[in-house]
Amino acid sequence: MNTNVEALQHFHNPLGEQPYPVLEALITSVKGSAPTQPGDSMLLLSNGRWLGSVGGGNLEWKLMQAGQLSWWRWQETGQLPSASTMTIDHGLGCHTDQCCGGRVEARLVMVPPTLKALMNEQAQRIYQIDTEDRLQLVGGFTAGKQSLGDTSGWQPQVINGGKSERLTAGADRTLLRNAKDAPQLWIFGAGHIARALAPLASALDFRVSVFDGRPQWADPAAFPDEVNVRPSAFADTLDQADHNTTVLIMTHSHKLDYELLQQMSGWNLAYLGVIGSKTKATRFRHRLDNEGIDDSHVHMPIGLPDMGKAPMAVAVSCMAELLQLRERQQLSTAPDMHHEASA
Repeated sequence: MNTNVEALQHFHNPLGEQPYPVLEALITSVKGSAPTQPGDSMLLLSNGRWLGSVGGGNLEWKLMQAGQLSWWRWQETGQLPSASTMTIDHGLGCHTDQCCGGRVEARLVMVPPTLKALMNEQAQRIYQIDTEDRLQLVGGFTAGKQSLGDTSGWQPQVINGGKSERLTAGADRTLLRNAKDAPQLWIFGAGHIARALAPLASALDFRVSVFDGRPQWADPAAFPDEVNVRPSAFADTLDQADHNTTVLIMTHSHKLDYELLQQMSGWNLAYLGVIGSKTKATRFRHRLDNEGIDDSHVHMPIGLPDMGKAPMAVAVSCMAELLQLRERQQLSTAPDMHHEASA
């Protein structure tokens, strides 16, 4: 640990309490090719460590050094550093050992203790450029849409729209950092593939729920804390699916798989998929056709092809396909999934 980190940790966290954000390094502008985008950020915590990433390399290292120094100066003097100190302009060329070719501007923003609850990906944050050209965090809306600080001119329903742009300019020299879109992913069946898939999906900004009616498998201890484990084979009236919800059916029983498919085939979902072999998919489609159920929107089999049949391999193939569709803004019902798994 370097001396700056040690000093910061001793000064602001002497009792070793739960670390909390004290400074944000926020990407505000990107020109050309870069490993980051406007709205990406990382946080300096009260224990001197950093949380998050803006692309790694010398860019990230430069922001970490500048952030620690700015925070330390503020604690020593009681005054905010100048705008020039709090603004970092970084070229991504051979001279910085990052030959992407672009240019990145980042702002260092102090986090008032009263606004700590805004420092997560599901919150919406409002910034204002002050009279000395520093960017300051002034308010926002929590993940639960509670307003904190100064939210003048903004409404939570306006800014929680799943926008691809993370930063939105407003009036009076304000900026809004939109919440990261976190669509629902429902996984039916808490078996080996689900246990490999749920942590991947959660880490990649899906809000994951896992359903299984078998008590020995519907075990929250087998999943990350942020995964909602439901001890039920079916979704009930408490569960709200919407057009951004992805549903993956991968239970221990082909009979149950088909019943779930029947139940949800008429729902307006972003994606409805069933794990299985090509033979299973053919049989399921034949039954649906005989029952007069449109299966053109059902993804079956699911995932990218030829990636193996081990649980983690299948989980990665499913996640890769969903990410591919999401990045292309094509995460919607379409009949072109083709992974063959031994379900």
